[in-house]
Amino acid sequence: MKRPERRQAVRLPLTFMVRYRYPGSQRAVWSSSPLRNFSRLGARFISEYPFQVGETVALQLILPTSEQPVWVESRVAWTQPSRLGMTELGVAFQLADVQTREAITEAAVFFSKEGQR
Repeated sequence: MKRPERRQAVRLPLTFMVRYRYPGSQRAVWSSSPLRNFSRLGARFISEYPFQVGETVALQLILPTSEQPVWVESRVAWTQPSRLGMTELGVAFQLADVQTREAITEAAVFFSKEGQR
């Protein structure tokens, strides 16, 4: 079933990496996934864990425009089953930190200009 469009920012089809950790996990094990798309407000990727809508997930974005990985807390906005027992999910960034907001906005602006070329 198709979800109604509620995004406030254009998602860019990019394939850089995101690292994430399943909430409540006993070990500090991080998983990695390529992003399916990205915007200044959120992202979409495939997870090996079955996240639930509303859960908070810590992300580490490996942005080509930043020298260091960008850490951001996110809220799971939607999920859907994916292939091989994986879960596709969309997350909304919780941008409380000014530096994080600026780094993510800089990447979104950079890649939206690149897409217009």
